[in-house]
Amino acid sequence: MGWMDYHEVAASALYEQDASSLLTKWMGDIVDARLPDGGFSMIAPDVHRFGWSPGWADSAVLIPWTMYRVYADRRLAERYYRDMAGHIDYYQQHSSALIGPDVGLGDWLAPDQSTPKRLISTALFAHGARAMCVMAQALGQTNDAARYEQLFQDIRSAFQRKFLGAEGLLGTGSQGGYVLALAYDLLDGQQIRQAADHLVAAINARGGHLSTGMVTTHLLLPALSKAGRTDAAYRLFAQTTQPSWGYFLKLGATSMWERWDARTEKGFHPDGMNSFNHANLGTCTEWFYRTVLGIDTQEPGFKTLLIKPAPGGTLTWAKGHYDSPHGRIASAWSLNGRRLDLSITIPVNTAATVCVPATDEASVTESGGPAEKAKGVKFLRMEENAAVYAVGSGTYRFQSSLPDAFK
Repeated sequence: MGWMDYHEVAASALYEQDASSLLTKWMGDIVDARLPDGGFSMIAPDVHRFGWSPGWADSAVLIPWTMYRVYADRRLAERYYRDMAGHIDYYQQHSSALIGPDVGLGDWLAPDQSTPKRLISTALFAHGARAMCVMAQALGQTNDAARYEQLFQDIRSAFQRKFLGAEGLLGTGSQGGYVLALAYDLLDGQQIRQAADHLVAAINARGGHLSTGMVTTHLLLPALSKAGRTDAAYRLFAQTTQPSWGYFLKLGATSMWERWDARTEKGFHPDGMNSFNHANLGTCTEWFYRTVLGIDTQEPGFKTLLIKPAPGGTLTWAKGHYDSPHGRIASAWSLNGRRLDLSITIPVNTAATVCVPATDEASVTESGGPAEKAKGVKFLRMEENAAVYAVGSGTYRFQSSLPDAFK
């Protein structure tokens, strides 16, 4: 079945494979499966009439937005702009003072089921409005872009008034609630730091385990890193007891499972709904590429790149690549004590900002010589324990002294 929560999988999946043709075809199915009341179904083609649910229906906006971000392809947004706008209208019609409705599946199959459905729907309403702002700008719809940006800001304020308490406590204090707020930019300065601390505390309260479901697992590791807690993300990723990705591997999994407890030492989960080939919980993959390897884009379609690896945890090396629309982008790093070796490849007709973890600019070399004098390399600044360079296409080999912040 074409479950509409695929937008949660897309950021990870599209690093692994080119799904542009699939998503183009599927967006037609999504619109064809629109429900009589104007909402979008939970699956497309809609063979079961499950109805509307935040976290599922949002693919109506987030699939065209993802196509634009990854491939710089505006065609889905152009073709289905009115349908996408209709999804935001549907949220607005079913919300109260911009607080989303208490409906749908919530953070489906989360070990902690306490994240309020209204918090989830409000966060997704805000995220959809921000995505529509981006797409309206890309299509030259400047008035719409301004309107959607204002809507995002208004939902953001409503979210804080409704769900944010003293000392930055959010909702029920669930991991999922903090993850949504951090990932979707629903908090300000000090609130962000407080939410990150509360999220880490919520993880520690469960013995260092995650407690997220279908709607929030794909955001968990990126949200931690975005809030400056990549150290906590590495610890969480390294966990091997249930529930965790390492636990799946320990039991011999060769695919991702639908439930964190699909199989335990006690046996298989008794529920008949117990898929052993379900993509959602495998969405830690995005974090591997964007944070561990540091491969990201600074503009739609990977025309200008951001290479910002973040060594940490018990890893002593990482290596990988992404085949972008412009060619292969590669990143590989290894540690020898506190010495970092970083090799990157930037494809032709692109440029990159490269953040090399370093104690200072003078300690960074490229191909054995001072980095600032290397061909195609321009030093920009020191920033967040990294020396920042502008580079053109080619292969570069940086070496630096790793700051203590990367542990």
